[in-house]
Amino acid sequence: MLDRGEPVVYLERGGKRLVTFPAVAGSTTWAEALAGLVKNGRLRSLDLATIDGGPSSGSPLVEALLAAGFAPGYRGLVLRG
Repeated sequence: MLDRGEPVVYLERGGKRLVTFPAVAGSTTWAEALAGLVKNGRLRSLDLATIDGGPSSGSPLVEALLAAGFAPGYRGLVLRG
């Protein structure tokens, strides 16, 4: 996903891994855009197991994802449509 032309996050195929770029710190819309993939019906669900190679539950981005509608799940952060 891009924000003002800068890469912010990359969702790997399958929706299990999220990779962030330095612009994530200055962006506020990426989490809502990610949740919009499920809310708008493009994906059935997102089960983020890892963020930047570590467990999603330990990421500093958890608060933004929870605010966007994700919930803690068995394997990570989950959003179902």
